Amino acid sequence: MKTIFAVAAAALAFSAPAQGQEYPTKPVRIIVPLTPGSGADIAGRIIGQRLNEHWKQPVIVENRPGAGGQIGTAAVVKAEPDGYTLLVQSSSHAANPAIYK
Repeated sequence: MKTIFAVAAAALAFSAPAQGQEYPTKPVRIIVPLTPGSGADIAGRIIGQRLNEHWKQPVIVENRPGAGGQIGTAAVVKAEPDGYTLLVQSSSHAANPAIYK
């Protein structure tokens, strides 16, 4: 019984320092690869506003239309993979690989 208690105490002692990091610590960008006023743009702006209220950090919605959404999507793919660049896209984006071979 003492061994089980010792193992449990050691596990708790070593797990205490493990904490989640603060997120976000800098502005978050939401890229919408469609024109302003589109359904995805409106959804992106509503999501950005809600995230801004929740996180207390600036959320910037940026439109990058063109090439059927590929220009904006490429900007997200090329962004640093730190979780601070998000993409809001319409469902028709799934057809792009077949259209643009």
